[in-house]
Amino acid sequence: MSNNSIFRDYYHFYSNRNFLTKIKIFLKAFCIPSDPTNKICPWIRMELNAYKKKNVLLEKICEWVLLKKFFCVVGSHCEIGEELVLPHPMGIVIGHGVKIGKRCVIYHQATLGQSKSCFPSIGDDVVIFAGAKIVGDVKVGDNVVIGANAVVTRDIPSNSVVAGNPAAVIKKITNVSEYRMWWNNGKHKKELFL
Repeated sequence: MSNNSIFRDYYHFYSNRNFLTKIKIFLKAFCIPSDPTNKICPWIRMELNAYKKKNVLLEKICEWVLLKKFFCVVGSHCEIGEELVLPHPMGIVIGHGVKIGKRCVIYHQATLGQSKSCFPSIGDDVVIFAGAKIVGDVKVGDNVVIGANAVVTRDIPSNSVVAGNPAAVIKKITNVSEYRMWWNNGKHKKELFL
């Protein structure tokens, strides 16, 4: 993962990637007070990059900021794909060995953790709603929606909606975009990203 992934979460929908756009994104993410949605991903990316570059001090600073400011725990060993969105970023727990694909959405109080020293693997375009728990050696396919307060302990096939405790497939889907909060007739609302 390159350093550009720190900002790619925010300007991946924009065709104009000039220097001024990047400066604006940086100021909103780190300096200017704004919605927490715009601030948590850069701290997560910095923590992951600091771990890869063996910068222990920066890694611990990022962990502290995530815990004290957002009440989140994100393991520095995890792998997170590009274009991650955390619409309500409070109380999210992501374990050290978790793998998350591209364009995933994780809502508040979701837990992606270990069971018997095994961590889950999440595919691309997955939406995890509030309070969902995904634990253990679980493989979640692409284009999956995990309902609120679902407890996932078994593999989930692609293109499905799961809910319940234990989670079970309740229907099949072809497009996950209708479950994303910022989509309106196939168009995103830019204010969430910039």
